[in-house]
Amino acid sequence: MTNPERKLNVSQAAKDGGAAYKALSHQQKEIYKRKARLAKEEYDRELIAWQRMLTPEDIRVENVFRSAQRKAGKSRRSNLKDPNAPKKPLSAYFMFLQWIRADPARIQDVFGEEGETTRQSVLAASKWRELSDAEKKPFLAQAEREKLEYEAARKVYEERTSGVSKSNPYTGGFMHMTGSTVTSNSWGTSTDAGLGGRRGSSSSKLPGGASFGAIVFSPNSAYDEEAVGDGDMEDMLNTIHWK
Repeated sequence: MTNPERKLNVSQAAKDGGAAYKALSHQQKEIYKRKARLAKEEYDRELIAWQRMLTPEDIRVENVFRSAQRKAGKSRRSNLKDPNAPKKPLSAYFMFLQWIRADPARIQDVFGEEGETTRQSVLAASKWRELSDAEKKPFLAQAEREKLEYEAARKVYEERTSGVSKSNPYTGGFMHMTGSTVTSNSWGTSTDAGLGGRRGSSSSKLPGGASFGAIVFSPNSAYDEEAVGDGDMEDMLNTIHWK
């Protein structure tokens, strides 16, 4: 009989669990793999729904905090992305990459038989440098047009969303887990852990009984107005699908 007061040896439990899983048949493992896949899909759906509840100010302040945490070596979490914000335009060079990728003949001409992504990037960059100003002009012009369209859309977005979330005198914050789900978008005084800060109450329950609760802002958090999202370059790279 297990002693309920005995402390769990996490390392040993993980070792025993790994051995037990390894001993399962292929059919038995597939049951757990399917459950894990379905749970992941549900989590992703609910995470997206939760993110859409956040205001631009919620996201901005959270990202300031995350940036400060990364610089202090306390976290490796990337910045949140606002799913409702206009997408940043590609540069002329990335448009050139798309142009190559759109035609099998151009792919063969630039990459040949090279299939390694890093090497393909080197070849594409070399090809771009070889282009004359006249050859680069269509890409530069399209990039400028899309930049102007983005700036106009961004202005409309910021005007539409300004004032959605009340201004917060503090900076920084963190997403924390709670046992309840709050659905309003009001601001209230937080007494959690004696922070003495303020909380934005947008939250949503996630799979497994956990829920992302309100954003809590601490007056002692560092502030970085120049915080840049880690996913900025990723957004552009994800538009290129190398083979």
